[in-house]
Amino acid sequence: MGKTDRQRVRELLEHSINGQTPEVISERLSSKDHIISESEVVNHIEHIRKSLRNEEKDMMVCPPECLECGYNSFDDLLNVPSKCPSNNCYSRRIAQPRYLID
Repeated sequence: MGKTDRQRVRELLEHSINGQTPEVISERLSSKDHIISESEVVNHIEHIRKSLRNEEKDMMVCPPECLECGYNSFDDLLNVPSKCPSNNCYSRRIAQPRYLID
C-alpha cells in the first residue's frame, strides 16, 4: 500500500537540508492524476508539527519574509501571508516560509 500525502510531506521535511516551501512540496508531490495544493501542504505541516510533540524531533520554521522591506515578524509562521502587514509597505511579494524536521 502507498504512503499517504501527509507521510510523503513528512518524509520530504525529514530529508531536507535547507527546508522546503509549500510551493516546492506541492510541485514535488503532485502528479498529473493527483494534485496536492499549497494549502493542503500547510494543513499537513500543521498536523505533522503537532505529532512531533510526542517524538524527540522538532519542526524548524524559517519565517516568511517581505521581499520589499524585509519584514519577517509574522504572527503565523506556518501559513503563507498574502501581503506584508508592515506600515506603509503592504507588498504582495512575500517569500514563503521554509520547514524542515530536525
